[in-house]
Amino acid sequence: MYFDEEFVKSLPDDWNHAALKIKEKLYLYLKTVHPNEQHAAVQQLRILLKVLEKRGKHSFEVPDLSGQPSTDVNIIKQLVDDMARQAEKQIQKQAKEAELKYYENAFEMSLESAFHFEFSEGNLKRIGVLIKELRDLIPKSEEIEENHKTRLLAKLEKFQSELSKKMPDLDRALGFLIEAGLVIGPREKNAAQMYDALCELGSITGCAFTKAYELPSDFPIRLPGQSGDEFPKKK
Repeated sequence: MYFDEEFVKSLPDDWNHAALKIKEKLYLYLKTVHPNEQHAAVQQLRILLKVLEKRGKHSFEVPDLSGQPSTDVNIIKQLVDDMARQAEKQIQKQAKEAELKYYENAFEMSLESAFHFEFSEGNLKRIGVLIKELRDLIPKSEEIEENHKTRLLAKLEKFQSELSKKMPDLDRALGFLIEAGLVIGPREKNAAQMYDALCELGSITGCAFTKAYELPSDFPIRLPGQSGDEFPKKK
């Protein structure tokens, strides 16, 4: 199976990123499999795109295939190319909007001595790495239920979309950390990498809290479900 269950589960919740991942996968198949197998690959992909269309993930109309292998490959390539082009435009638009929002927040904080939470450049980069790890690990979990995976990934995306050096609140981060702590902590008995990433993300966020509220650096901040020990300190 070319587009198997593991691939489908790995698709980002955000359609724009999912479309780019689908294009990457399709072109990898077309480049590596024998021409006789290409028709089977695009037939499977068409079914996947029809299901995603039915579920409202995208607004493209998935065309019928002709039954001619070379023609059908070109039909699906054209569709996926169109999807990817639109996705890239939307991602660029979102990035521009996020950049403008960042400047708006920065200017507001410069003009007003507003209460805010602040991350160092190093911590921002590390948070980005941890978010990527969690985005990759959560869909692969065999112990987290699908509805919880969807909620966690959605909260993670919202947290990342608002992430900046200075932030007026950390509601998105807290929303993700609290739910992830409850879901991942007690259920993921064999997912040390995921829980370690979550703890480190909580530790960095906790440092921003203690700094903003002028609390002692050793003030205990814990994930839901943690007993006794605070978030592991970065070594």
